[in-house]
Amino acid sequence: MEENKNKSKEIVKKISGIAIIIILTIIVTLVVEHKFFLKEDTNKNAKESEQATTNKTSNVEKEIENNNSKQENSSKIETEQNEVLTQDVPVIESEKYELTFKGSEFSKKVEPPVLTTLYTYYEAKQEGHSYLVIKLDYKNLQATDITADDVATVKVKYNEKYEYSSFPVIVDKDGDFTYANITNINPLTVGQMYYLCDLPDEVVNAVEPIIAYVQIGSKTYEINIR
Repeated sequence: MEENKNKSKEIVKKISGIAIIIILTIIVTLVVEHKFFLKEDTNKNAKESEQATTNKTSNVEKEIENNNSKQENSSKIETEQNEVLTQDVPVIESEKYELTFKGSEFSKKVEPPVLTTLYTYYEAKQEGHSYLVIKLDYKNLQATDITADDVATVKVKYNEKYEYSSFPVIVDKDGDFTYANITNINPLTVGQMYYLCDLPDEVVNAVEPIIAYVQIGSKTYEINIR
C-alpha cells in the first residue's frame, strides 16, 4: 500500500514537472513572438515614415520645379509681349491711346522745344551725371481726360542689370515745360511727354546696351537707346 502511494506521488511530480515545462515553453514562445511582431511593427513604421519623408521631399521638389517652370513661362510671356518702339512709328491701343517714340538724347541740361525769355529747364543734380531724355507723343483716345503723370512708367536698364527710374514732364501749349501731375491730356489730344532719367556719366559714355521700358497699363514697350 505504501509503495503504491509513493508511485502515485512520483507520477504526480512528473506530471507537474511536465506541466511546468509546457507552461514555460508557451511563455517563452509568446515572448519571442511578441518581440518578433514588435520588431516587425517597428520596421513597418520606420519604412512608412521613410516613405512619407520621401514622398514629402518629392512633393516639395515637384512644387519647386513647378514654381520655376511658372516663373520661366511668365518671363517668356512677358518678353514675348514687349513690343519694340521705332522712332516716329506710332502704335495704337484701340480706344485707349496712340503712342509714338519721338527720339532720345543725353544732356546735362534739358530745355523745352520753345525757348522764350523765361522758360523751365532741368539740369543734372549731381556732378558727373547727365539726363537721358526719352520723348514720347501720347494721343488720348479715351472719352475722358487723363493726367499726364498717369500716362506711363518708364524705366531704363543698362548692361542688362542696372536699373534706373525716370520722371515725366509735359510740354504746354506755349512750348514750355510744365508739371505732369497737374496737367491733363484731353480726349483726342496729343501730349508731348519727356521722361528724364538721371544717369552717371560712366553709363552715358560706355558702349554697353541701354534699353528703356515703357509700361502703360498691362503692356510694356521697349526702346533700344543704344
